[in-house]
Amino acid sequence: WSYDKCDRKLQNAQEISACDSTAHYGLKKHQGRGATEIDIIEAMPGFDTSPLPNTNTTRPYVSTSLQIAPGVADHRPFNGAKPFGKQKWYHGLEYGRNSSLNVYFYGTLMDETSKYEVASRVKSQSFQADAISAISGVTESHFDSLHKYRVEWMPGKEGYLRWYIDDEMIHSINGTSLKLMGSKIPEEPSYLILNTAVSTTWGFPMPCPKGCDCSCYDCKKNECLCGMPPGMCKAFEEDDGARFLVDYVRIYQDPDDSRHTVGCDPPDFPTRRYIQAHALRYIGPRDTLWHGKPLKDVST
Repeated sequence: WSYDKCDRKLQNAQEISACDSTAHYGLKKHQGRGATEIDIIEAMPGFDTSPLPNTNTTRPYVSTSLQIAPGVADHRPFNGAKPFGKQKWYHGLEYGRNSSLNVYFYGTLMDETSKYEVASRVKSQSFQADAISAISGVTESHFDSLHKYRVEWMPGKEGYLRWYIDDEMIHSINGTSLKLMGSKIPEEPSYLILNTAVSTTWGFPMPCPKGCDCSCYDCKKNECLCGMPPGMCKAFEEDDGARFLVDYVRIYQDPDDSRHTVGCDPPDFPTRRYIQAHALRYIGPRDTLWHGKPLKDVST
């Protein structure tokens, strides 16, 4: 969520809502809060000789995204197609010369959860989250050598997000584009995470190859090999394996701009007491070895 308006229809879905007249845990009254997700880069391997349908981009490519709520609830675009007719989507988005709208993912309906899920959400708390995303073509060089990836993040209604590869802009979202749903460029205190994750819905054969039911994915089991992307298992078996190398990370902020804050508990967005009161949310279901505490202390 990045929404600071009181909407009674959305109040149950947004846990910390601008409708709240009573504040607990040191939070502020009538201030909507939410968790930030800005995807710096996600890579899609593969090789194409012609652009993907409804784009000007070929594989391999990367996606850059802002995940935000509330999302467009009705007349949404269809996955795989550009918005048309009365369908609603965000305007004023900018793309680089080898980038285009990511028509393959417009967001997720965060619906009522089942009793087996870790998260708990009843029907009145369900909501639509949008993925404002672009895909940008890259080359083998981006997998074989180091390149510079940059995100410029200016928070607030008049702020912006801009993504760059080797100093060339590939995707930009202006705060004015978010007026469609009344949201804004996130202002929440946030942390940066660089990790390696592999998903069967991202880069794997779709649809499932003929003669394979894709019920399992495992390089060490013959019955599970058929659903693996070509070459992936071989890459894992090589002496140096598949690696994600990060040479350096640098974060720059303007000390004279009040929108640039440091730490998890800035005065305008107090967070420390809320984190302490909800420590169980930062402990995974398998973290029993640490006696009910996170693997690392919660930073406040």
